[in-house]
Amino acid sequence: MEEAPAGPQWALYSTVEEVLRIEGVDATEQMTLNDFIRRYVDPNFVLEGRNVMMGVFARRPVDFISDERLLGRILNSPEYQTECQRREDARNLHADARNLHADARNLIRQGVYSLGQWKDFHQKGIVAAITRSKLNAALEVAEVLERAWRVKELPDGRCRRASTTLCSRRGGATSWGFPRAKGR
Repeated sequence: MEEAPAGPQWALYSTVEEVLRIEGVDATEQMTLNDFIRRYVDPNFVLEGRNVMMGVFARRPVDFISDERLLGRILNSPEYQTECQRREDARNLHADARNLHADARNLIRQGVYSLGQWKDFHQKGIVAAITRSKLNAALEVAEVLERAWRVKELPDGRCRRASTTLCSRRGGATSWGFPRAKGR
């Protein structure tokens, strides 16, 4: 019997919007330049009148720090490099979210509301590769779960189908569990 993979429990009736939703897109940490300098560069430093957000600072650092030595310490710090990478990842995530949302709207306009409909949809090329990948992965999970639900093995080796008909497996072959005539 196939095992369902760990992760979201998709079904053929799961909506395209549910599958393409990205959680936590707006969860970015907000830190000021002063906070960053005090935390990672110099705990005693105070930058007068420059309580600018790090996202703004990162766009044009020389507009906010004229001391080249301090600017170099900030820009070369591992924490700043990590912060820049995190911000880049967040920008990419936002772009992906916008694309996924646009593809979801496009699919709905095409009449594709669920994974079951996506399965039979023949114009999959109208959406971005990331959208196809997410929908196909979710469809694969949904199909595995659907098969697992339709055929469940009973303790005596027989299996129960969704229609409650019983069958048994003998040597790899399946025989339906109808009563046998005596003498066979």
